[in-house]
Amino acid sequence: MHFALAKEDRRLLKRSFVLAAGIRIGLLVLAYLAGRMFLSRETPATDLVLDMFARWDAHSYLLVAQQGYSAAPQLQYLLAFFPLYPLAIRLFNYLFLNPVTAALVVSFLASVAARVFLQKRAKKEGDEAFSERSLAYFFLFPTAYFLAVPYSESLFFALVLGAFFFAREGKWNAAGILGMLAVLTRGQGIVLFPALLAEAYLQKAEWKKTAGLLLIPLGLVLYLGINFWIGGSPLAFMDYQQKTFSHRLVAPWNPITDGISSVLKDAPSEYRTKVLELPLLAFGGTALALLISARWLRPSYQLYGWLLLALFGSLSFQISMPRYVMAVFPWFFILARPKNENVHRLLLPAFSISMGGLFFLYSLGRWAF
Repeated sequence: MHFALAKEDRRLLKRSFVLAAGIRIGLLVLAYLAGRMFLSRETPATDLVLDMFARWDAHSYLLVAQQGYSAAPQLQYLLAFFPLYPLAIRLFNYLFLNPVTAALVVSFLASVAARVFLQKRAKKEGDEAFSERSLAYFFLFPTAYFLAVPYSESLFFALVLGAFFFAREGKWNAAGILGMLAVLTRGQGIVLFPALLAEAYLQKAEWKKTAGLLLIPLGLVLYLGINFWIGGSPLAFMDYQQKTFSHRLVAPWNPITDGISSVLKDAPSEYRTKVLELPLLAFGGTALALLISARWLRPSYQLYGWLLLALFGSLSFQISMPRYVMAVFPWFFILARPKNENVHRLLLPAFSISMGGLFFLYSLGRWAF
């Protein structure tokens, strides 16, 4: 069987590849300067940069990739990390023989795929200028550097955007497969199930043709099975989320009201800013963006966004909210909507500077979501 990409797909793929590589070159330079000038590291350049990219949760993903899940008490917390991204790292490690390099390659390829799906979808939602702006915001969102580091965001994005792309094309089996893989990458992918069912309803699709969407919850069943096999309970990951990361499920409004109360009462501090103020800003900004777009944004996108935001709001510890809300991909369509170019001349540089600054903090080992 002969397989060839259409000319337009080749153009999008090439452009996404070049832009993704360009962003990473900039981040590599920042990481190198941070290591040499601020941490005074004297290790070889390659080792230095790889170390600066692998911070915080990246170590856990790399550990799962190298050792798998373990019943050993000191390693059972790794069950809190979903399996598909570490599995992809493990597979690529056979080629590169370095898990960090393998992780960076997986993130790079996944982000390229995500950008292609985003731009193809954006071209259906608006004109060429809208598509270009959507892509620019995707590249330069303040926490978009997580698409380049050893985190699962890039793979999750590619699978979610791919699932929506195929659903909008009426290819429900492909959408279901990618949705299942998204759940195996990050548990929040389960919101794809109701969102894509809503999309099927909007398209008036025959329900028997959408049976492939039933694969999406199967991803969660598989993950719960891993927990039962390794941890002795299908919900073992929730115990480790609470014990290790202070995450437990609460009513979605509790962290918001508690955070607002604390911001109003507590003295200004670094802790207040990174744990309360910026997460509240990210949550509130995303909610406001979804509300503003309610009249024109496709209902299945709205449902996905609100369900994802509700899941994020149900976490008792909101410290990573600025990173989490990036997964609400309608953000990029909403930001790209204004036709006044002055708006984008203001926002895009501000986003770019924010992303560079946050990555610089991340590479120094400071918490940056």
